[in-house]
Amino acid sequence: MISLGFSLGLGLCTSILVAWGLALIPHQLGPANARSVQMLWPEDDGTQRSIYFNEHRWVGVLEQQYHTTRRTRARTNPQQINIWWAWSPLTPKHNIIEDSTKHFERFNLASPDTSVISVTRCGFPALALRCSTLIDDSAPQFDGTYPTQAHGAFLDRIDAAALMGKPSVWPHAQHLWFPYQPIWSGLAINTVSYAVLIFLLARLARSVRHARRMHRGRCPYCTYELGFDFSDGCPECGWRHSTPRGT
Repeated sequence: MISLGFSLGLGLCTSILVAWGLALIPHQLGPANARSVQMLWPEDDGTQRSIYFNEHRWVGVLEQQYHTTRRTRARTNPQQINIWWAWSPLTPKHNIIEDSTKHFERFNLASPDTSVISVTRCGFPALALRCSTLIDDSAPQFDGTYPTQAHGAFLDRIDAAALMGKPSVWPHAQHLWFPYQPIWSGLAINTVSYAVLIFLLARLARSVRHARRMHRGRCPYCTYELGFDFSDGCPECGWRHSTPRGT
């Protein structure tokens, strides 16, 4: 029988692998359940700032994008997924203006008006891993890719030639590999959920294995041949013996 600690370890590994597997979904499907919001607000110096907020939801993946000067760059006719699974436990109320300022300051950009920042979360049943990525598609670099940055994940360099002349930019999640920044509440929930599932599956597998051995007239633990006489237990391993074997 697997121990509680071993179940939790397997649950943690399963939670990370599931989140990584879900992060691959946008590579195949493209945007789903997309929405866009434009926010305008005055600064202290009298100027007016604007932010374009775009949100894409896949199965178990949530991507939130922040633009400063452009409207949505997502596909005009995104493929829709009617059901979106996953949720964010213990997440404070989302404030687009405050969040956009925080993310742009974190990347410390020289020219924020040419960049699109994305925050991607993935996991099931709760969002468990996150990362922040940036793409500057104003001008390609000498190697033919757009400048990209990532905090908490690995990000492919985007081929500028593949996007040249197109009216849209792929969401960052389509170039994202292996986010590793934990969302502790979601990771804990997923770890416990998978640990319980693994524990129950192990119990079920053991019960089936024991039943099959007894169906063949053997000890359910050590497969010693008992000839279907289970009343006295097993003389080999001590199954059903009230005292240890040999005493």
